[in-house]
Amino acid sequence: MENKQDLPAGWKWVKLGEVCEINPSRRKIFGRSPDALTSFIPMESVDEVSGKISKVFIVPYSKVAKGYTYFE
Repeated sequence: MENKQDLPAGWKWVKLGEVCEINPSRRKIFGRSPDALTSFIPMESVDEVSGKISKVFIVPYSKVAKGYTYFE
């Protein structure tokens, strides 16, 4: 890939909302225990060119319940 517009063969640019649900209803997670282990991906773990995730953190839900965008 030479720049952000170049994609591997077979890939195409799409809007984020086409591949995941952004800010879905939180009803599914309201009953989650504050101690429940939860996957967390900080923005610095997402490569700005390829979009690949370099590291996923597993943290208690209470650490990420507020202040971050929820998606699935």
